[in-house]
Amino acid sequence: MKDKRVYVERRPEGDYAVRRANSERASDVLRTQRDAIERARELSEKLQKRLAEIDAKIQAAPRPRVLVILSTEPLITVGGSPAPAQSREG
Repeated sequence: MKDKRVYVERRPEGDYAVRRANSERASDVLRTQRDAIERARELSEKLQKRLAEIDAKIQAAPRPRVLVILSTEPLITVGGSPAPAQSREG
């Protein structure tokens, strides 16, 4: 599953970049840390909502039917030689 974290990083230019985990480019660049944190929260909420929508679609999808073949060996054999009786000593 993908990493859902969103990061706020200070850039050498003095502004703040908002980016998702494992991304190469920033989702947004803002002047203040406060604005960057607010934007990161917005992105995180949108991501959570989208993941919930995808999960709901997966749960609503029809499940494939699976055919299970049980053993074709008969459970009871008729006419075979009986199992040897065990004698009790004692």
